[in-house]
Amino acid sequence: MLWTKAQKRTREIAIQRSQEEFATVPHTFIFSRGQVGLNVHQLITDLRRIMEPYTARNLKVQKKNLLKDFVSVAGPLGVTHFLVFTKTSTSVNFKVARLPRGPTLTFKVHRVSVSVRVSDRIFIVRTVAQGQL
Repeated sequence: MLWTKAQKRTREIAIQRSQEEFATVPHTFIFSRGQVGLNVHQLITDLRRIMEPYTARNLKVQKKNLLKDFVSVAGPLGVTHFLVFTKTSTSVNFKVARLPRGPTLTFKVHRVSVSVRVSDRIFIVRTVAQGQL
């Protein structure tokens, strides 16, 4: 299919605008620091799914990774926020950090409802309502 000059130019402008809009939207890394447990790992996967178009879905975090490593990679990738889960002996904490020098907000997680448990509950309610249990 042959394109006219006007169509080519219009298409180039549209591509450029979409790239500019994509760059202005906040991007995130969601990960945990230390041993956090299965529920928190499931919460991290759920949170990555929720924030999907602008977060790293398959981010691999290893024990040897330091926060400095994430910060150094974040700049070239355009990452603006870190969402970090940590666990102490008494609670699970959730930190939202703005890069490169923004404020860090810290929250204490009281209860967790992961999507697997919610979908299991919905399935049980449906089967009870249909009289199959």
